[in-house]
Amino acid sequence: MKILILFLVAITTVNSYSSVSIISDLDDTIKITNAGNAVSAAYNGIFGKKVFVGMSEFLSEGRIYAEELHVVTASPGIVSKTAVQTLLQNNIDFDSITYKNPFHRQSSMKFKIRTISSYLSRSLDQVVLIGDDVNHDPQVFVEIMNTFPNRVLAAYIHVVKGKDLPEGVIPYYTSFELAVRENLAHRMSDDSVNKVFYSYTDAKLSHVFPKYAICPCNLAPWRWLNSTRFVLSVSALTKIFMNFCKKRGAPKGMAVSE
Repeated sequence: MKILILFLVAITTVNSYSSVSIISDLDDTIKITNAGNAVSAAYNGIFGKKVFVGMSEFLSEGRIYAEELHVVTASPGIVSKTAVQTLLQNNIDFDSITYKNPFHRQSSMKFKIRTISSYLSRSLDQVVLIGDDVNHDPQVFVEIMNTFPNRVLAAYIHVVKGKDLPEGVIPYYTSFELAVRENLAHRMSDDSVNKVFYSYTDAKLSHVFPKYAICPCNLAPWRWLNSTRFVLSVSALTKIFMNFCKKRGAPKGMAVSE
């Protein structure tokens, strides 16, 4: 009995000292890259420094409760200068950024699984995972959740291509949705959500929905937001989003990419 009590105390102590970290992909999650196109990916990887609207604010506000931000990208180290400059110029405070070694035959999927697993193996942190559906982030996140049960607080996937997603990951189109999800999880404050919302004021919508990304023309992706206390903000944003997407030529009621 004494051993059991000591064991339970030890577990409680470990849990009480565990903190939260954010682990995020870079390309098409934070940075506008078009990673699905080799030419665009190469050019934007070396020269591009644009980020999706609201991601700077979301990640900055996320650091209020997340002690660390780690960026894991399958891009090679040759883009490191641009990647770091992109994060710094957009006021994104990060603790590490890990690149894939282009000379290793390891796939991008295995690289990300290994890198994230390595972090979780040497840390007690619970993590929020953020990626996109351009390549294999959904499958990576499912593998991580299966390997480290109870360590992943949420796994978010930025919808760029509109691929079918595995169970357990949460799709999002905009950083505002990320902020609301984190608010509903009692991690992000109302004030932080509003800061993300206000980042859309006079924002370039092509930095929300680039030409290569899915652009929803109906309310379906955002209907869940109407049951939150941010319904007024949701109404304002969705009208703007849908008007923009319709002008881009998407068929009414359809979500298509250009």
